[in-house]
Amino acid sequence: MVFDALFAIGGDGILQQIFMIVQILSFLILPALLVFFPRIMIWQADRKLESALVDLETYRNDTEVLFLDKFASNIENDTRKKFESLRDFKFSAPTGIDPAGMVGKLENVLDSSEDKFNRFVEGNAETEDEEELADLNMAFKGVMGTHQIFKVMRHFRQLIKKTKMIYLVQMVTMMIPIYKEIAEAQKEATRAFLDQAPIGDTIGPLVAAKLIESDEGEIEEVAENI
Repeated sequence: MVFDALFAIGGDGILQQIFMIVQILSFLILPALLVFFPRIMIWQADRKLESALVDLETYRNDTEVLFLDKFASNIENDTRKKFESLRDFKFSAPTGIDPAGMVGKLENVLDSSEDKFNRFVEGNAETEDEEELADLNMAFKGVMGTHQIFKVMRHFRQLIKKTKMIYLVQMVTMMIPIYKEIAEAQKEATRAFLDQAPIGDTIGPLVAAKLIESDEGEIEEVAENI
């Protein structure tokens, strides 16, 4: 009946009727989109964050297992508490109005934190070799990095749930791939330090030594000199 009435009106009438129907639907759909679209985006961001947090937690746990296995065979409760406390260590940036003195203050903060890490590693690690202690110290930085990244992303998820801010959803959505790559890189860097793999400038002497066709003693001497 409706279609018969539309066709009875004529071609122009049909177009007018269709245009009116489209207008009515747009007026009905637009408010619905304004209400539900932000909720849909928040729901999608929450699902992405949930999946990302699973990966970040896996990176963190794997990094801690790698470090603790190399750090000590049997870890006492006091040592584990120190480890968990130091894992949450945060730097407080120096404040001041004199730019000339900021470098010295920042250097003091970094030196103090480095001494804190060294005391923990040297006081609780099973090994006494200086190179292994240095590797453990650097590996612990990877443990801190993966743990802090996991905490930051978990905080963002809780913040989005509470505030429902759409611009925060967009920002965090763009941050997820970067943070996942950083966490994975921290994990692999921790593995490299614990395995005493060549990193950075140390690869150059190793490659030079491999290219030299001579006895092992001369290769070792050249590698050390380089």
